[in-house]
Order: sequence, then C-alpha cells, then structure tokens
Amino acid sequence: MAYTRIVENLVLTSTLRLEGPEWDNTLVRNVTIKDVKGDGLMLRNVSNVRIENVTIENVSGTGIKLSKTGSTRNVEIVDSTINGTGRDGINSGEATGVDHVGLKIIGNTISNTGLDGGSSGLLHGIYLQSSEFLVEDNILINSHDGNAISVRSSGIVRGNHIDGAYKSGIAYYADHPAGASNKLVIEENVVVDAGKGGARGDINLLNLPGGSDPVDTIIVRNNTLSGEKGVVIDADYAAKKIATTSTGNVTVSEAEARRIMDQDDQGPAGASPPETVRPSEPSQPDVPNQPDDVQEGRVGLSLSGVGTRTKVEMTRDDVLAETMSAARQKIAAANLDEIDVRITATKNGAAASLGIDSGRLGVASAGETSADASQILGSESMVFDFSKQPGEVVDVTIDLLLQGTAVLTGYRDGVAIGTQTVRGTSVSFSDDEGFDRLVLSAGTSKTGISVTGFEAEYRYDDSYLI
Repeated sequence: MAYTRIVENLVLTSTLRLEGPEWDNTLVRNVTIKDVKGDGLMLRNVSNVRIENVTIENVSGTGIKLSKTGSTRNVEIVDSTINGTGRDGINSGEATGVDHVGLKIIGNTISNTGLDGGSSGLLHGIYLQSSEFLVEDNILINSHDGNAISVRSSGIVRGNHIDGAYKSGIAYYADHPAGASNKLVIEENVVVDAGKGGARGDINLLNLPGGSDPVDTIIVRNNTLSGEKGVVIDADYAAKKIATTSTGNVTVSEAEARRIMDQDDQGPAGASPPETVRPSEPSQPDVPNQPDDVQEGRVGLSLSGVGTRTKVEMTRDDVLAETMSAARQKIAAANLDEIDVRITATKNGAAASLGIDSGRLGVASAGETSADASQILGSESMVFDFSKQPGEVVDVTIDLLLQGTAVLTGYRDGVAIGTQTVRGTSVSFSDDEGFDRLVLSAGTSKTGISVTGFEAEYRYDDSYLI
C-alpha cells in the first residue's frame, strides 16, 4: 500500500507514540528505540500501520504496546528485534468496545522479556487479548516471567520458535471474547525449555474461567515439543463440548528441537549456525578475446516446497553457497547476501513485500491470500538488483512455476536498456553491455506468475566480484 507518513532512520530514547487517525497509513522502519523508562512504541486509535526492521532494547515497560484505551486495525509488526523489556515484549489489550483486529506479528526476534516479573501478574513475550491475530515465524528467547506466547482470543499461532519460557511456550486462556472466526489454530511451532517455573506443558489450553466466552474450535497440530508434558488440555474443554483437536504433535529431545530450529533459522541467538559450504575461490574459466583481468561467473537461486515450508538454495559458480528455510513469509534481501543479489517488490510503483509459500516467490500486497502472495499479479513487480557496481550482469534466466505472459525490463545506471515480453516456464533477458537491475511483471497474465528460481551470468574483473 502507499503510506501517507513514513517514520524512518531514527534513534530514540523516549517512547514513540502513534495516537489518533493522523497516524493512519504509517510506515515505521529502520528505527532504534533504546534505554527508555516506559514503553518502546505505543499505538492507539490507528489503522494500517506497518512496523518494520525496528530495534527496541532496554525498556522498563513493554516493547510494543497496542493500548486497551483505543482500537487499532491492520497493524503489522515484521522483521523487528525486541530485547530486554521490564514487561511484555508485545502487548495488545482489549476492553469493552476496544479491539485490535487484524494484528500481524511476523518474523521478529523477541528476547529477555518480563525482567520485572512478579510485580503485577505474569508478563509474556507476546501477550494478545485482541482477536483475529496472526503470530508467525517469530523467534522468542528467554521469557523470564510468564509464557512465551499468551493468547486470549481467536487467531493463528504458526511456525514460531521458542527457546526458554518460565511458564508455557504457548498458552490460551479464555478471559477475553472470541473474534469473528471463533477459531484458534496453533501449528508448526517448535518449543524448547518451557515450564521452568512449574507444572506447565509446552502448549497449554488452560482452564476456562467462569462466564468466559471461549472460541468454538481449537486446533493444535504438527508442533515439535521437547517437554515431558507436551500439549496439556484442561478438562473444561471436553466438559463444555468445545471442539478441540490435537494431531501430529511430536516430542523430541531438546538437542533435536534446537537442531530443527537451527536448520530453519540459520542460527537464532544462542545457537551455532549450520556450516556453510563456500568455494575458496570462484570457478573462473578462461574467456577468449577479453583482458586477462576479466572473468565470468554465475550465481543462482532455487526454491522448492518441502511440506509446509520452502527450501531456498543459493549457489555461486555451481557451488552451494547458502541454504535457508522459510514458511509463509518474505525472503529478506539481507538473506541473499551470500550471492549479492537483492530482491524487492513494488505495487503501483510503491514498495511492497515479497511473499513465499510452498516453493513459490511472489509479491505480498496487503489483503492478499497466501496463494496470491506467492504470485506476481496485475500492477505488481519483482525487482532484482544484481550488483553494487553497474554493467556486470549479461544474462539472466528466471524459472516460473506457472505459465503466463511476463515482461522483463533491464536497467543500467537507472536507465531502461531493453524490454522483452516473454511466455513460458523459463524466461531470459540478455545484454552484452551488462545491466544492474531487472524488473519482472506479470504483463497480460490474468492468472499471475510465480518465481521458483533464477540464474545470472555475469562478468567481473579482479577488483570486483558481484
């Protein structure tokens, strides 16, 4: 979406407050908030706010707080870091007439929360009283007082990695009303070292308080756990005939659970990343009719669906340079540093996010379904930046999962040097003079296209490698 206000590139030592409709359609990115007596960031009475790549550390209150004195709608907290909070890492409150519908918390690292525990009730890594939330692909480390993730209404908790919680890894307590879906799904999470402070399971459906309005349906499936108790469901749920299913959950050793985390995340804090295979020197064949210091090379990216996750392999000169795993999230450009390729997305000329799902890469615009988010549709484009120095890349082949018409435009120094309209599952763009950027759009395709990989041929001299 096109934001009407952008807050970026700041270092703050006081609470950042977004209060009132004048802050609707705001993007907060690349902001550091530290050493605050109080909350790090507070939102109230706002809609369509995205918090991206924000660092919050050493705050006496809550890292990010959605106030229970004013509703919000469609707030996204993505790719951010919260470390060292006196109270909760993220808190969304609910009261009569106040809710925070559509809250998305995706791809964040939240550590060392609840440091002032014991002062007033339990304090959690993520504490959500609001409804219809999505908590996905976050890393939570050392929730010192309460649960790593504590939810009180309907929503989805998926693909999170939890290492260290005083109470439960994930807990549901029905002291706030259910939302419109009336469903809670807890799936594909990994939990290690939970229940330090007492008899709690890795995942707990806690007792139903009197007069509560619990969700109608609860699904707990395909989670990887390491505690003795695993999934604990209070007897109240059967007594009140709440449809509760627990399937596909497995219990492994803590060492195995951490190995799974490392494999998926390429090393969260406190863990050693898996070994990366890199060539000592790029393979550099002789190139006729060029100066001795000019060589040729090749980088590649491939995506494949592995269960509900996507495996990403990066190669340099046909040698594996890096692997990673992702689940229904975007691939951050920083993750492709091993092959020095940056991939970004636009819609109607404004910045958008990259979406990945089941081995497909696309553009994730606001409001899209998971399937749409892994396609390029309509006015969406995917942008490949191949080098910091122009004039190096001479040929790119892009693999597409779906057949359709695609438009490829190459750029050098910000100037378009050629456009091709192509069709098929493998499309290419070439220019002997070299280009530094390629833009891929869906053209006239009504069904959309998805990227599953690419290979770029490039030239470099001894003073520069792409």
